Amino acid sequence: MILFDECVSPHVLMAQRDHERLEWRKPYPVLTRARSVAWTCFCRATVYELYERAG
Repeated sequence: MILFDECVSPHVLMAQRDHERLEWRKPYPVLTRARSVAWTCFCRATVYELYERAG
C-alpha cells in the first residue's frame, strides 16, 4: 500500500470546465526507443506518461 506522504509525482487532476478531450491511439512501434520524461503518480487508478524521442 502506498501512503500519500510517499508520492513524489503529480496526481491526475479533475477535468476543468474548459478542458479538451484527447483522442488516444495505440503507440507506434518506434516508441520502444523512447524514454519516459514525465508521469503522474502510480498511487491512483489512472496513470499517464509522457514519452520523448529524438529524430
